[in-house]
Amino acid sequence: MPAHRSPVTALAVLLFATQATAQASSGPVSFTADNQTISGLTIIVPNGSSTPAVTLAGHKGCKLLNCLIKHQLGTGVSITGGSDDYTIDTCNIICTAAPAVGPNPNSGMNNIYVNASARGKINNVRLENGSTGIYMVQCSQGPTITQIEGHNMRGPFPRGQLMQADNSPNGSLSNFSIVNDRNIAWTEDCINIYECSGWSISQGLIDGNNSPSGDNIIFEGYPGALTTSGTVDHVDSIHFGNGAFGCAGAQNIVFTNCRADYVSLASWQGRGTPLSNGLIFGAINNGTNHSSNITYASTCLWGPNAGTNIAYEVAEMNFSATGPTAFTPRAPLSLTVPTDGGSATLTHQYTFNAGNFNDSVGTANGTLNGSASISGGALQLSGGSNGTAYGSLPTSVMSGLTSASFEGWFTESAIANWEKVFFPGNTDTSSFLGMSTSEGTNGRGRSDFLGAGGGQFATADVAVTP
Repeated sequence: MPAHRSPVTALAVLLFATQATAQASSGPVSFTADNQTISGLTIIVPNGSSTPAVTLAGHKGCKLLNCLIKHQLGTGVSITGGSDDYTIDTCNIICTAAPAVGPNPNSGMNNIYVNASARGKINNVRLENGSTGIYMVQCSQGPTITQIEGHNMRGPFPRGQLMQADNSPNGSLSNFSIVNDRNIAWTEDCINIYECSGWSISQGLIDGNNSPSGDNIIFEGYPGALTTSGTVDHVDSIHFGNGAFGCAGAQNIVFTNCRADYVSLASWQGRGTPLSNGLIFGAINNGTNHSSNITYASTCLWGPNAGTNIAYEVAEMNFSATGPTAFTPRAPLSLTVPTDGGSATLTHQYTFNAGNFNDSVGTANGTLNGSASISGGALQLSGGSNGTAYGSLPTSVMSGLTSASFEGWFTESAIANWEKVFFPGNTDTSSFLGMSTSEGTNGRGRSDFLGAGGGQFATADVAVTP
């Protein structure tokens, strides 16, 4: 499966997935006993209903596994009343009542809501279009949250987070991504730790925030209820306007290996210009929200597109962040979770993190051709005439598939004539599937499918933004 033309892009990750069989369908469900498991369902709430798709109230040790959940005007998964030691694993939770763009009709359309229920485990969960992705309140101990893929949180205020912990201490969030299209989403803070200490946040990507007042990550508290400890490590913050990393009424918070870039001070969806003017590192001390001993370590940095508003209230910080330094942001997650067609099976993955073109899931290792190289966890393609620089995969990589999805992340460094991101098909172009970052030299992306015998089945413009 060779590339036909060399793109001037750096490809970060390429995934292939096939679809499995469908799951059993169900209306809203409830747990009725301790240690109960609900698994393998497609749970759909009727249009216009505010009933939660899944209700867990007062039962301990329950598990929700391998479910596709579509909720409407209420919560996707509601966990309340001392339902301690719960587990949510390998689920896809989508609010289907969200409008095409902008805020949800009400702020209670959360994908997951947890109240007064401790020691949960949330793993390998995809969240989409919720008022907030995961909202927990008054839990004596916060959950362990891993492998979270979020898309387009919808608010309205005060919601709009991927995750908010409210008076729910000692939790953790790791290996996550949230991608908010600023023309669709209605965000606030993307991650908010409110009046609770001991949280650890690590290994994440926050891409997109259109709130004029919200930060991508903030630790927040008030006199008498300060947040007094917390850590953030290896988190990238991009495409935001108000603030990247901040503290307000927090103490002893340590940020390490955190990076920020691509600030936009535009008013998205008419929400107003950002109040903090693209602040990268903040520690607010205005007499009410007192912050102190906030560490932004030397491993933190800002990129060349981060603007000039780098740090505020440096007197309250241990500040040694550096920049501007260019970096390649982390790739967003693409989890294997149930879909309308069943569970997707990941068959091939190319991360380039080990400095090679090996398949980390299957055995279809790639080959570097011409001047193509790997550095910085990405496939580097210099561009030029056909065959100058490209990566190729074995012809067997798609053998036997009747359906497949392709996902990848790339950075375009320049516009060139018909530059290609991927181009599986015949080398004579008699049949192929391809995506170009530029249709000719106009800079407008395009995808094409050309069937056998030269019959062109589909073509579509694709938005490509730096």
